[in-house]
Amino acid sequence: MSIRLQRLYNDYQELSQFLDTHHNITLRNASGDPPEKYQIEYNLKGLELSAGKIIVRRTHLAEIFLPLDYPTVEPKCRMLTPVFHPNISPQVICHTDNWAAGESLVDVVVRIGEMISYQSYNIKSPRNGEAARWAEANIHQFPIDDVDFMKEVPQHSDNSPQSSEGGKSNYESKREYIEQKTDEAHQKEEDKTKKEEMPDDRQLICANCGAMGPLSSFYECPSHHYVCSDCVLPCNGCGKRLCIICQFSQCAFCKAILCGDCASDCQSCNQSICRSHMKKCYTCQAQLCSNCLFVCSECQGLFCGDHFLKEDKICSECMKSKRGNLAHQLDNLEEAKSLRLDPVVLCNKCGNAIEYWNARFCPFCGTRIQ
Repeated sequence: MSIRLQRLYNDYQELSQFLDTHHNITLRNASGDPPEKYQIEYNLKGLELSAGKIIVRRTHLAEIFLPLDYPTVEPKCRMLTPVFHPNISPQVICHTDNWAAGESLVDVVVRIGEMISYQSYNIKSPRNGEAARWAEANIHQFPIDDVDFMKEVPQHSDNSPQSSEGGKSNYESKREYIEQKTDEAHQKEEDKTKKEEMPDDRQLICANCGAMGPLSSFYECPSHHYVCSDCVLPCNGCGKRLCIICQFSQCAFCKAILCGDCASDCQSCNQSICRSHMKKCYTCQAQLCSNCLFVCSECQGLFCGDHFLKEDKICSECMKSKRGNLAHQLDNLEEAKSLRLDPVVLCNKCGNAIEYWNARFCPFCGTRIQ
């Protein structure tokens, strides 16, 4: 099973367990096997702008779609019913500023509920300016609904089969979900090791997908996440193993997975680029991506925007040389006129001024004078 399918399956299992005990949130529809699109109904107080008036709405329907790049890419969320909130527009719910692959679907569901009830909002970077201004003036009224989304989450004891076999978190703190799950796994395995004195047989829980396996099959990243082999990505540059939870880069062109040593930032657009798509300006040696470099029509070299004339499609060095040749030709013409060496003609091939009235061949390129 692929990493994405394993993650989708585990998200569905965790969400089902969460919704079984939280009666304010209901799953109305789930599409896919395992599901990748959800419709979630919230039964709580929120706000709606109707006929110019802000009224209380008690039922809300949200859609959550998990794209092909999930969990590397954040879920796409939108409201199917009207909501008056600074960070919710008709097209999108801005549920996070910095998405991490270690966050779960339950985290997203809870965060949307907190936003609807005004337990969470950000008026500094709004998607609905009118709602942001209203919220700033009426901050004393928040939250609209004080329902505790984490209070009703099921908690499993250490002796529960579900806890020991599936490694389910109790969600006591959604902000520390991954850290808590890992700590619980470590604690259980430390107790098991003390009893059996067999450290190589310890069973760990993958911090990303929840898979269970022996310590020898797990990878510990520098951030101390224990992940299974399915949740380890190889760097396409050096082959180094990378944890899917930790921050890693992708080339903006070929989408190659890159570690910090193999990724470079374009000095113009600041996108992460792999080495094969990174070039240098011939003049200043600045490292730029292919989109930020221009090809000179004269010398065919690559140049940055500071050393390239876009209107003329020529680099600054070739333009200087071209202007120098033109100035030299004009100087020759003025000199010929001053010496009255008429008639003076210009070579049809190279364009140089010929100073001798009886010349039959161009002294510069050898072309016959007509």
